Amino acid sequence: MNTADFKTKSLIKDWKMPKINGNNQFLNRVIVGIDGGYSSVKAITNSKIALFPSYAKKIDKKSFNIVAQLDDTTIIMTDNIKNETWVVGEMAETLIDDIDVSNTTDASLYSRYHLQNPIYIATMTAGLAICLMDMDLTNTQVYVQTGLPCEYLDDADELKEVLTGHYDVTIKIGNNEEKRVIFDLKKDAINVMEQPKGTMISAVYDNHGQPLADRIGILRQNTLIVDIGFGTEDLFSIKSSVNNKQNTYSDTAMKSVFENTIKDINDEKHTNFKIFEFQKYLEDGVIPIFIRGKGNIKPHIEPYDFTELLNKNNKELCEKSINRILYEYDNLIKYNYLIVTGGTGESRFDMIEDALSGLTVTVIKGNENAPDLPFVFSNVRGYYMSAYLRLLNQG
Repeated sequence: MNTADFKTKSLIKDWKMPKINGNNQFLNRVIVGIDGGYSSVKAITNSKIALFPSYAKKIDKKSFNIVAQLDDTTIIMTDNIKNETWVVGEMAETLIDDIDVSNTTDASLYSRYHLQNPIYIATMTAGLAICLMDMDLTNTQVYVQTGLPCEYLDDADELKEVLTGHYDVTIKIGNNEEKRVIFDLKKDAINVMEQPKGTMISAVYDNHGQPLADRIGILRQNTLIVDIGFGTEDLFSIKSSVNNKQNTYSDTAMKSVFENTIKDINDEKHTNFKIFEFQKYLEDGVIPIFIRGKGNIKPHIEPYDFTELLNKNNKELCEKSINRILYEYDNLIKYNYLIVTGGTGESRFDMIEDALSGLTVTVIKGNENAPDLPFVFSNVRGYYMSAYLRLLNQG
């Protein structure tokens, strides 16, 4: 794979999902399925999807001079309540400087305990605002369905507290005009589920909220969801419609691939940089190494191609993941389906499918019912569908 395939992408576009209109009993109800992953924020409503890197940089809006045309990956958000302006996503990554490097730790961004981090809050606020910015929110209740890694579900109340409140946000995407988004998010309008459960629901329901006849067996038979993201790998097992086993691992996700690759580079080239800096090098797969001058050799920059290292480390951890799945789940002998999801899962799907090709289990892509969407949207599509079906049943 090219290193650019490992880079967190940006995508904001129109998308259709079923919606619930108000009536005499209920206000209009808008659903946002959102996932604040360690690598990217994914969000979906009945009319829009959004994806961007989980990084933000606070700026002084008055002194932030834009001197060129902006592309559609540029997100500038002002929190009018806190009087803070943030650059969010890809542009924020390009603006990382020495102060950011010294003041930011990988642990503050990529650990379980990042929910109170201002960067996390800014990126989640941006995700909500982007999805709602074209809607008339008058007399509208906003509902949020989100998720956490299986073994981190105890953090659900903290996540709800972080998201609950009054929002007054101005958002600018690329060269488009600024839009102001004002709404309230109540704590009882926020629901948190196990992340892989989103993919399970997504794999069963179409874009109209109807179950697919040839996929309903996923819920009724024995299914293993393998959700490999940036920070964690979640395994979510269903047997005869009952969740019977779930595990969360942090040693086989993409963060570990990056850590191993950075260590290999550091050992060879004596560099020293952090994971959140690594994203900006993935586009080309080359890191500029400064070589000090000595004698007749002038100081210069030496490009270092890390493509082979990255692919090697990804393959090794993929093999570790497969071996653990076979060990933990009785060689998948009793399983009918295995669904691979998550951004890292997408990069490993072919390897996993090939490794399990001799077994009777059917290996399914997480985006099977929405092939136009990347794997990373599988969970949030299921989040949305879960909230839609729940609210629909309420009337």
